[in-house]
Amino acid sequence: MSSRRDRRSRRWSLPPAWGIDHQKLIGAVKSLLSHEGVISTRDITEKRVELTKEGVDFAENGSAEFRTFQRVAAQGGTPQADVMKESYGKVGQSKAMAAGWIAIDKSAGAPTVVRKVDSVVDTVAEQLKALKLGDEAKVDEKSRTELKKRKLISEV
Repeated sequence: MSSRRDRRSRRWSLPPAWGIDHQKLIGAVKSLLSHEGVISTRDITEKRVELTKEGVDFAENGSAEFRTFQRVAAQGGTPQADVMKESYGKVGQSKAMAAGWIAIDKSAGAPTVVRKVDSVVDTVAEQLKALKLGDEAKVDEKSRTELKKRKLISEV
């Protein structure tokens, strides 16, 4: 078992496999700091993005808006009541409508959800997959803020 050293920043990171509680380690270091000349430290705060449970689901199975679009029949549409029965129905319908993927047709009596476009790209799922793989550079700050609002990611 060895620690990993980042040569550029002269930092040491302990592998999680060591099973060392972060707070206990900090406590031990602070204790050593009370003895002058033993060690010197500086605080470094790192943030990383983690997917929430729903974020993982969307990364693997598609976003709510994408699933809603997939649920709507290409010809003739799908009754709105059927779309709303799905666990993702309300959010999916709202986001898909905002993206211009679907519309509500009320001309035939019962509201029907119809497609406005033939195909779509699930950018939310793509962004979540990139974040899951640690490729944060692929997701701009505006998109990351939107994903946080939707509680699909959290910063830790």
